[in-house]
Amino acid sequence: MPVADVTGPLRIGGWAFGNTYDVSGLIDELEIVHRALSSQEIADIHDAGSAGKCATYAARVQPSQGGNAGAVTVSVQGLGFQSGAQAKLTRSGQSDIIGTATVVSADGLSLTTTIDLTGKLAGGWNVVVTNLDASYCVIPRDS
Repeated sequence: MPVADVTGPLRIGGWAFGNTYDVSGLIDELEIVHRALSSQEIADIHDAGSAGKCATYAARVQPSQGGNAGAVTVSVQGLGFQSGAQAKLTRSGQSDIIGTATVVSADGLSLTTTIDLTGKLAGGWNVVVTNLDASYCVIPRDS
C-alpha cells in the first residue's frame, strides 16, 4: 500500500494519529520497497505461505553492465543460493540469456556464472537466480 503522507511519521502496525487501530497480532517479514510489486511477485509471496518469502535473496551483481560483444563472467552476492542453482537474464520481449558454468560458493552467499551477451539488446535486464528446489530471487533491471 503506498504511503500517502510522506511528511508524517511512519508507524508500522497502527494508526499514527492517536486512534486505537493497532494490530493485535504479529508482523512478519515486513518489507518497504521503492516500487510497486508485480502481480507475480505478490502471488509468489502468497504461495510461499509459512515457508517465507526470503529463502533466497540477491543483493548485488558485478559487473553491473557488460556490453553486447561477448561473454562476461558475473558474480552475484546474496543469500540462500544452493548448489545447482541457475542464473539467467530476463527482459520482456527477449529470449532469456542462461548463464553457464555456474558455481555456487560453499556458504551459499555468492555465485559466479558466465553470460554470453553477443548480439543481445543493450540496456537493463533482470537477473534471476533459481535454486533446484524452485526458490528464486530477482534483481530487477534499472528502469
